[in-house]
Amino acid sequence: MEFIIQDPTYENTKPLRESLLNGLRDMSQGGGVYAFATSEGARFLLGDQRFKEFIANGCYYLIVGTDDITDVAAIRTLKAFEEEYAGHLTVKVYIHDGIGSILHPKYSWFKGVKGDRTKGLLIIGSGNLTRRGMKNNREAYAAIHCSEKDIGEVESEWQRWVNHSQRYLYDPEPAMEILAKRNRTLLGRLASAIKRALGIG
Repeated sequence: MEFIIQDPTYENTKPLRESLLNGLRDMSQGGGVYAFATSEGARFLLGDQRFKEFIANGCYYLIVGTDDITDVAAIRTLKAFEEEYAGHLTVKVYIHDGIGSILHPKYSWFKGVKGDRTKGLLIIGSGNLTRRGMKNNREAYAAIHCSEKDIGEVESEWQRWVNHSQRYLYDPEPAMEILAKRNRTLLGRLASAIKRALGIG
């Protein structure tokens, strides 16, 4: 395991983006959840040549939250990448109406085979799918190199949670419609204001 601090002012800084992209080597599948995403952040990660090489023969299942930051433009950008990497990238948008809690994880897991050995990687920490979260902010995260057994347990727990969360997971197109409508309504703006006031949005 590596414990890593991302801090542009720190001599040993290592950007989250670099750990994610360098970790894709020899990987063939993965998934991730990020509370917040921006168009710039999506392009910063998914548009990199290293991700293109991974996704060409691999697959990645991405879930993004909508409680703050993530907007219609970000989802539109993610949708464009999903279309570009057709059949290899799946994007789901997590939308709920709960008050008092938000979707807040930030992690990716990857699995692959090198030689005759299955290996895995879990990168989990504070950085979101934004350019600042992956490079400019002061963040901390762990890169956990997993055995076949350990990454199997990560993948199984991930799949159980995804199955449990199906009612909250939307494809990009309907998600954009929901968010656009929510942003236009008084109730939607009020709910956002309440969440911000409570420090949960």
